[in-house]
Amino acid sequence: MLGALRKRKNSPIITFLLGLTALLMIGFGVSLQGLSSASAVAHVNGEPISELDFNARYTVTFREKQNQDRRYDRTRAEKEGLREQVLNGMMTGKILSQKGAAMGLAIDDSALRSALVNDRRFQTEDGRFDKVLYQRTLAFLRTTDRRFESQYRDELLAKPLTSILPTVAPSEAEIRARFERDENKVNVSFIQVLKADFAAQAGEVTPTDIEQWKAETPDPDAAVEAYYARNKQKKYDVPKRVCARQILVRSPKQAPPDQRTAHQAKIKKALDALNGGEDFAKVVEKFSEGSAAKNSGDMGCFGPGQMLPALEQAAFGLESGQHSGILKTNFGYHVIQVSKVEPPIRKKLEEVKDEIVATLAKSIRVRNLAKAQADRLHEKAKEAKDLAEALKAAEVKDDAYTAAETGPFIRSQTFLGPLGSAAKVAAAAWTLTDEAPMPDGPVETERAWVVMRLKERITPDDSTYDQKRKFIAFQLTREKQELILDKWFRALRENADTSFDPVVIRYDDEAQAIRQARRRM
Repeated sequence: MLGALRKRKNSPIITFLLGLTALLMIGFGVSLQGLSSASAVAHVNGEPISELDFNARYTVTFREKQNQDRRYDRTRAEKEGLREQVLNGMMTGKILSQKGAAMGLAIDDSALRSALVNDRRFQTEDGRFDKVLYQRTLAFLRTTDRRFESQYRDELLAKPLTSILPTVAPSEAEIRARFERDENKVNVSFIQVLKADFAAQAGEVTPTDIEQWKAETPDPDAAVEAYYARNKQKKYDVPKRVCARQILVRSPKQAPPDQRTAHQAKIKKALDALNGGEDFAKVVEKFSEGSAAKNSGDMGCFGPGQMLPALEQAAFGLESGQHSGILKTNFGYHVIQVSKVEPPIRKKLEEVKDEIVATLAKSIRVRNLAKAQADRLHEKAKEAKDLAEALKAAEVKDDAYTAAETGPFIRSQTFLGPLGSAAKVAAAAWTLTDEAPMPDGPVETERAWVVMRLKERITPDDSTYDQKRKFIAFQLTREKQELILDKWFRALRENADTSFDPVVIRYDDEAQAIRQARRRM
């Protein structure tokens, strides 16, 4: 199931269905202090969707995406229009619950209680409902039982309408085609010549270089804007970050009162030692527990929304070298010390335009230098039996390059392990044969030139098809059902009386500032 979700992680249906389950698990595990739940971002047939609920759902969906892909960030979310997807999902859910109620469907208190009791998230290992676990979950989610159960009731009301789907069986030809697509694989060996390695050799950019870049670039302004957008979160729009370390005395909520008293006494001794001038690392060694005791309690560096709310709030209120008082979280008692404060970076496009032009102009030199090296290796590879032998023949110094393999990958795959996103390499790989195992020249990716050679083609036999046929049929059936759901959801939203605040789906600085101002109201 998880694999299927990863393959279709950008599907609006997957976004909606993830919301149905994820919101109930961690949907309110965010700090949204100061925001009134009465502030509506949308209305569906007169019923509001609060900004508080939207922010909670968006945070959950964003984290689910990160769980599926560690490289997922705000830039990817903006490119996918994740905020709009989440809002559409919430509006659809509201319409479904309204339709369920109009059809006479209802989740009374008894049915709600039964669903909660039978929810595995609130059960012990032997299947019994655990009220303490339930209350602890609500505390972690930072919500009340009334608010949680209201949301739970709406989700239960919507689920029956999404589960009544027609069975759309795929044809044998469709199953076979999917099998061929997913089971035929190719593996290539490669040498990666990174462009960045040639930056020092490229020298300083001259006005002539800049004029040449402008002449060779179809739309220089668009290129500058694209570079700014691509690097905005890393270089030009970076929130304040702090680097910190901590002392942690574990104290789970279910610990008996006498143990909690002992834990409190222990963390107080640690704080007294710090206040007495003892080195933080030594206090960590004496008092901290578990993984928090490693590396002098180092927590790394983090920005807003990346740490437990209590720790984040304390850390962002400290100067470098200062430590906090005693902080309480679900993990126990903490004392943190800020080791470094990285101020926010806010640079508009106009401020850095000349800098970007120079960077892009220099990138031509860097690209050409890397290409020349890749060309030399490619010529050696044509004469050698493999890429390792080609490297020896090229007499590359200091083992600057190594021959590696992508590993087997299917035709639709474009992310190739150590090469990262490499659509051109993937496409070229499928043109290679035993008679012509190399392309005409090195293949370019965003960050490198790649010298490549066919390693093997993997072709499945019919016995594999018999083993996997049922699962492939199941996948195709689900995909067809999702398409039906997608069309239905779109029709529901088009026929409903809906409105929304455009600010909620935007990612630009102005929209972010407006949303932050609302939180302070």
